[in-house]
Amino acid sequence: MFFFERKNQNTFTHEGDGRVSNSFLFLFFKKEMLPSLLDLVRLSILAALPLVGLLVGPAYASMAWALGALGLVAWWLLQRTAPVFDRQFMALGAVFCGLCCLGSLWSIAPQHTLRAAGQLAVILAATLIVVADRTLTQAVAARAFGAMSLALFVGVGVMCVDHALHFALERHLAGGSPYPGTKYNRGEDYLTLLLWPLLAFWILQARYGRALLVVLAVFVAVAVGLSTTARLTLPAGFCVLLAAWLAPRVTMRVLTWGSVAMTVGLPFLLRALAADRWVMWHELKQSGLHRLEIWDYMAARVFERPWFGWGFSTAKLVPIRPAEQRAFVFVDPHGVYPHNQVLQLWLETGAAGVALGLVFVLLVLRRIDRLPARLYPFGCAAFAAASVVSASSFELTTDSWWAALALTSVLLRWAGEAAMP
Repeated sequence: MFFFERKNQNTFTHEGDGRVSNSFLFLFFKKEMLPSLLDLVRLSILAALPLVGLLVGPAYASMAWALGALGLVAWWLLQRTAPVFDRQFMALGAVFCGLCCLGSLWSIAPQHTLRAAGQLAVILAATLIVVADRTLTQAVAARAFGAMSLALFVGVGVMCVDHALHFALERHLAGGSPYPGTKYNRGEDYLTLLLWPLLAFWILQARYGRALLVVLAVFVAVAVGLSTTARLTLPAGFCVLLAAWLAPRVTMRVLTWGSVAMTVGLPFLLRALAADRWVMWHELKQSGLHRLEIWDYMAARVFERPWFGWGFSTAKLVPIRPAEQRAFVFVDPHGVYPHNQVLQLWLETGAAGVALGLVFVLLVLRRIDRLPARLYPFGCAAFAAASVVSASSFELTTDSWWAALALTSVLLRWAGEAAMP
């Protein structure tokens, strides 16, 4: 999921800091006329994000981590202090990574579990660095949203042309993949997260025409693309957005208790869905039926090790019983990842990991609840969108997923700050 802050604390501005005017970064720039060199680089990265991210979804990770690193450099050079990291999420991440490392004692692949726990620790640290960045000025943030919106239109245009050309561009980028159209799926899914801070910025600026254009661009991308997840995410996000505007308190209670119920009861629900998958044989795409088969045997393995799981990042290695394999049509006997992050928690870390995951979700919802009223509906919509995506895609160690969440969070904060008088 992602992190939100209500108050604008330690927000960096070029004005009012005598040390800034003496910094070597400003020897070649007049601070009254041009942003700093660091701001220019970050603006370039943000401007490229919707275009590059749509074409090459995994690029979200490198772009987000680059923004985080530049934020650290800016803070150190211009503020001469270390940034303030979120202690609650930092402690929770450390405890979870510790549990994953401890899980190597009972994991079915101990060395693999340890490596994956280390990988997750690095990803979470990078995520916290991105979210902690408070050095971007209101003026640069406003330019960034304008540039991102323009890049979004260009990216969707390129996608439409590529679709008309039978995905010739994506086939080239994917190295001759037999399914080039699906390579847009990750970018589409992430776009349904970035939509909410972009929409928040233009609505808070009272630029409703531009807000409508952004929405239309995302709808075109999702309509042209092949991601079923994105097609489910958009209506879910807009339903929650409307509900949060009309009944904010009720919406938060529904999100909170719905998250608790889904997290705790997911193995039972997935087993029931998988058992009746033949009823939906003609209603779902092959990818949907594949997921139901995956959830069938993985939910069954959850009940075999319910407390501490099979070991972190071992989902692809858990056994598939011969009787199960005979009943499957799409599942590869060599294993696959769960395509559901809560199920992955249950399967790999058991009830102990699920409890920590639930604490994480509740902390995120608490931060959303503390957002200013003007940002609150967009925070709720972003949470709903992220929940839908996490229920059908990506592993917990997918770095671009965490990058997309971090960018959604920090962009939402910047949207609120840029709208301040």
